[in-house]
Amino acid sequence: MSTTPVRQSTKLAPSDFWADGFFNQHARRAFSTYAKFQMAQMQEHVLREIAPCESPLEAAFYTWWIVLNTVGANSLELVPQHEVTAGGRRYRLDFLVRPIPGRMYSTLIGLEDAPKVAIELDGHHYHDKKRSQVTKRNRRDRDLAVDGWSVFHASFSEFHDNAIGTVTSL
Repeated sequence: MSTTPVRQSTKLAPSDFWADGFFNQHARRAFSTYAKFQMAQMQEHVLREIAPCESPLEAAFYTWWIVLNTVGANSLELVPQHEVTAGGRRYRLDFLVRPIPGRMYSTLIGLEDAPKVAIELDGHHYHDKKRSQVTKRNRRDRDLAVDGWSVFHASFSEFHDNAIGTVTSL
């Protein structure tokens, strides 16, 4: 009886493909193409979302919020330029923070005593330049607080120096 030797498989494990120049070259080009496509889609999405923003600071903050929440599973969303009445005066919040339906905190949606949370971004070119601006901001914050709002402020410098830290801390 004659025995035929068993041929050893030369198949590489997928992790070994990176050592192969042909695969490495084509995989990197494919990834680059995919990344360009993803970037174009993200840019279109961000441009639609930031349309209501009234300043480059608000738009930059919101862009970071969108990007960081795309890679994470946040349970909160931002609503830019949300109008409210507090203390008998109408105000427009830079951002209303609210729960995303179907995620953590969504049981708060529609509750009368749910927390009211706002984010205000204070650019140096406008805020705090004149006494009247400081007085207006302080009156607004007091009116909102009396009406049950928690308002979180971030300055231009704070955001510019640490965008990710500012977005994730609010």
